[in-house]
Amino acid sequence: MESILFIGVFVIIMMLVRYFIIIIHEFGHAIPALLFTKDKVVIFIGSYGSTSGSFNIQLKRLLIYVKRNPFKWRGGVCIPSIVSLSLKKNFCIYISGTLLPIFISGMFVFIVFYFNLSDLLKFISFVSIITALVDIPRNLIANSAPIILQDGAVTYNDGQLIADLRKNREAIIQSFITNKNSTLLSSKDYFNSAEIKREEGNFIEAIKDYTSAIDLDPMVWYYYNNRGYTYLDMDLFEKAILDFTKAIALNPNEAFAYNNRGFAKIMLGNLNQGLDDVLKSLELNDDNAYAFRNLGIFHLKRKEIDKALDFFNYTFDIDKKTPLLSEYIAMAKEYTEKDNDRP
Repeated sequence: MESILFIGVFVIIMMLVRYFIIIIHEFGHAIPALLFTKDKVVIFIGSYGSTSGSFNIQLKRLLIYVKRNPFKWRGGVCIPSIVSLSLKKNFCIYISGTLLPIFISGMFVFIVFYFNLSDLLKFISFVSIITALVDIPRNLIANSAPIILQDGAVTYNDGQLIADLRKNREAIIQSFITNKNSTLLSSKDYFNSAEIKREEGNFIEAIKDYTSAIDLDPMVWYYYNNRGYTYLDMDLFEKAILDFTKAIALNPNEAFAYNNRGFAKIMLGNLNQGLDDVLKSLELNDDNAYAFRNLGIFHLKRKEIDKALDFFNYTFDIDKKTPLLSEYIAMAKEYTEKDNDRP
């Protein structure tokens, strides 16, 4: 009985320490970002950019989303506003996520042992510093595997972001403007340039850079997914479908590609095919407000206004910032008012 109790306490301590390290890691990124910029910084605790199933805390310029169910935590991410910073400042933001947990855990160990506190606190402090140290290689060894955020954007682990600092934003953009040394640019350089241009609304130039990235490395699924997403921004749904289909062929378990393709099909009037894709997306990832919004659009296209509003309102409850959601809600309500006005 005592052994079972010990195992239970040990598991709980390990979970709490892991949650603590995740939180401190993201604050490690957020603190220098707040110091170096005058814009807001968003932290996601327990997810990679999802507001679904989360509560939020607003601390002036810092907005924190915390996943309510800790058993569904998938790490975290810090998203500062897009600003141009020096290499040193960016390096400080990236490295602080790893250093702050080590510093805090180290201080915890010092205090507990210096004042000879309880054995339980000594054990917790020991676990925390070991966990922080074990995270060093996971965080700081460059890993080119992408981390897909909730909106389909791509980021990487801290080590990869630090490794990429030598090719900073200004250098990438300038190299395209001057068209010098373009033969030295990698597919990732073109992709990063495309992401910047898409965020700035320069869709045509973004498409060109996505295409250059694909030409250099045609086996990266998210190159196609993000070019397809840009085609959606341009209402070029047929081209978007081709890109999402290629992304799915390269990565059949990618929920965002299915959802994006489903949206494109719905907008073209292929409602049932679009519905199949959206449902497949939810099967792969049921924590996606975009997919529920698209279910609302499906029913709106079918003139099933009540069902559409149900999905739109549900989407609003889990993520009121879902793109174009307010416009679709207004459209559905307009249909309802017109029906009520009929004699």
